[in-house]
Amino acid sequence: MARLLVVLKKELRQQLQDRRTLTMMLVPALVGPLICLVLLLAYGSNSELDRKELTVSSSKAGIDRSELLKDISGKFDGQNFTNSDQRAWNVKWSESPWDDLVRGESDLALVQGADESWQVVPSPISLDSALLTAESIARLNTPDLTGGALRDMDLLSSPTPTSQNFLVIDFFAATAANSAIASYLLPILLISLFTMAGSPIAIECIAAEKEHGTFDSLRVLGAPGLSVMTGKLLSVALATGVVGSFASILLIAVGNIRPRGTWNLGMDYVVESGISGRSILTISALTLSALILCSAILLFVSGIAQTVKEAQYWVSIASLIPISLGGASVLSSSDRITRVLEMVPFSNVAIGISNTVAGTSDGWSIAACLAVNGLVTVSLIGISVRMLFGEGDLRFRIPSVS
Repeated sequence: MARLLVVLKKELRQQLQDRRTLTMMLVPALVGPLICLVLLLAYGSNSELDRKELTVSSSKAGIDRSELLKDISGKFDGQNFTNSDQRAWNVKWSESPWDDLVRGESDLALVQGADESWQVVPSPISLDSALLTAESIARLNTPDLTGGALRDMDLLSSPTPTSQNFLVIDFFAATAANSAIASYLLPILLISLFTMAGSPIAIECIAAEKEHGTFDSLRVLGAPGLSVMTGKLLSVALATGVVGSFASILLIAVGNIRPRGTWNLGMDYVVESGISGRSILTISALTLSALILCSAILLFVSGIAQTVKEAQYWVSIASLIPISLGGASVLSSSDRITRVLEMVPFSNVAIGISNTVAGTSDGWSIAACLAVNGLVTVSLIGISVRMLFGEGDLRFRIPSVS
């Protein structure tokens, strides 16, 4: 433990004295929010698919879902109301209609609130939302001749869509939109802020010391490899965590600026999402596991490189792994793919954070995520110790970068 603390203090002292490293640490923290904004703006709807998606949800107790979906589907079957879009409608039930809208899995949502009133909510990212909303209104106002669930619930009691029981609302005006947007934006944001800043530190910790000959002194002095690598891991994780925390606090402050607008960078929805204290602790634990795992990966790659130039190249590529896997899980619209990604490091963190914000997470999935990431981290540290300190026959080489 004493030698671990010595290594940790040495690494932190070197980081504070190197202005270039400190500057490079702040660059990823500034790039992270821009990446999230690009993903949020560029992620289109599923308008190119062969179907128009309508999700139905109700909080009314004892509702017959199959009968309700049958009646609504009957109104959306048949001849299209517009000549420009001949795709058929697909009506399905959803427990999270707001998440489906913000992730592009649905074009429209038909939601029944606690007061039994119905709302038609168009997707905020669909280019055809106005046309699809007009078509849905026309279809829903078609007289119900079947005597089904729609008539019984008085959904179409008024010919106008702004009546007491049937409203068309703006997605962003709804309170539930805050949690939906936060569950999409927050996973990518946290993973980028708390992982990308560790690249320059990892390079200085191993590759630079190997090139300058100072790393060999640790082996000559007989310092245990596990203590050295653990100390370096903690130094990378601690420095990256400080940068990520600073950037997070800054973005939260930006999200509190009023009146709300584009200058909030989307953080106003995160601030207004009403995340509970327990959820914050869960999100912090998931983010910490991603931070430590990413630090172990960067140190491993830095240890493989033979020169600083090689390390800069390979570490820069490795630093994109967390946000790539995390982004893939957030953007995935397939339940089958999502279940597979739940066991993949970084993807499991993004899914866990998203579910925690949405209020659909469970303790077992969170525990499994932390266990998988912890196992991979320990394995990487063990391999790095054997590779760098000769404790075993394991050796890795990567192609040189000219």
